[in-house]
Amino acid sequence: MWFSFRVTTSTFLSPAALSDAALLEEIADLEVEVRRLDARRSLLASELARRSRRELGDSGLAIQRGYLTPEAMLRSLTRGSFADAARRIRVGALVDGPAAFLPIAAAVAAGSLGVEAADRIVRTLEPVAGLLSPENIAELALSSTDADDAGALARNLRDGIDLSGVPEREEALRGQRSLRRGPVSGGLRRVTLVLDPESDAIVMGAIDHAMSPRLGGPRFTSHADKKRAEAMLEDPRTNEQLALDTLVDLVRLGVEKDDGRIFGSSRPAVRVTIPLAALQTGAGAAWLEGSQEPVSIATARRLMCDVGALPLVLSGASQPLELGLPRRLFNNAQRVALSNRDGGCRWPGCDRPPSWCEAHHVAHHSQGGATDVSDGILLCRRHHLLLHNYFWDIEQPTPGEFLLVPPARIDPTRTPRDMPSKLPPWLAERSNA
Repeated sequence: MWFSFRVTTSTFLSPAALSDAALLEEIADLEVEVRRLDARRSLLASELARRSRRELGDSGLAIQRGYLTPEAMLRSLTRGSFADAARRIRVGALVDGPAAFLPIAAAVAAGSLGVEAADRIVRTLEPVAGLLSPENIAELALSSTDADDAGALARNLRDGIDLSGVPEREEALRGQRSLRRGPVSGGLRRVTLVLDPESDAIVMGAIDHAMSPRLGGPRFTSHADKKRAEAMLEDPRTNEQLALDTLVDLVRLGVEKDDGRIFGSSRPAVRVTIPLAALQTGAGAAWLEGSQEPVSIATARRLMCDVGALPLVLSGASQPLELGLPRRLFNNAQRVALSNRDGGCRWPGCDRPPSWCEAHHVAHHSQGGATDVSDGILLCRRHHLLLHNYFWDIEQPTPGEFLLVPPARIDPTRTPRDMPSKLPPWLAERSNA
């Protein structure tokens, strides 16, 4: 298989001399060529691994050259990481791998899908490969735009066709949780946390709640909350320092009742979204706000038993029912409803969770828009400001469906872009607990 590298006329120009259009075009063109070269590198890496396979013993290529594994040899040759070497070997092997993943291999070879994206897809779907149809894989290979998008789409596909496997996958992730302490260096200690979905929802949910004035989130109405928000915005500490200090405060407080210094007037809670039928029958899965991985019904029931349940009534189109309050700001109950519909900032490509988001009026309140759930959409602080300050618009063709319309200076045709919910598709029909 041969790969050509196309040099554009602007390749030898300084990037500063390029127009906006030429800059974007060259970035896109070069990335296609880089992906094609990565595909070739993966094929070569896979061949190196084949010539170094274990059954060859001391006659294997890597062993002959003094390396214990093909990954170690490739790392030395490429001056890269062990993880990158292993990824190349896995993706290169797709050419001779299961037939179900041949569309992924073809997309990598064509340069339309990157090596990292392909690896995320295959590693996610490998356990359920026998349940996949060629159409599933082909559509996924064409739909993925980047590695993060590919991973999310693969997870959604996996969970949609194999909800019964959620408890086992949840337990496997729980088994990988850890807290590792590194040595003290220069008076500082590095601690690495690896959180399973439930731990992540609890720990990061608490930190996000405490830091919400910095991260975005709801606007504050009470005098005490406003003063606390102002103090946090003026705090000279970085977000990373505030996050650590919040965690230290939580540990220090332990089981003592919070005095309002960390969380203000409200306490954080883990929000669990679960279809009513799944809750009643025990078959299916649930979702923890801020996590991309589903959890078992058993975990959802245990959390509900621990913290109680807040029911949210949904219409047949999975739309939270209106509260119809003549207010300018969305209240907490409406934000819960928006969180369970939107799953986070709905700006295309944004991964900010609901706790980092503000509720935006699609029909501006100043122009008569109602503060109803149907007229609200979650946007993170940066995208909310971008929308208002740079003349983007949001259209709503049907309840719960939103389209982002770019300004003419970015797209003269002002072609609308889809703003999908960040919730997994298998939670399309759900109730909140």
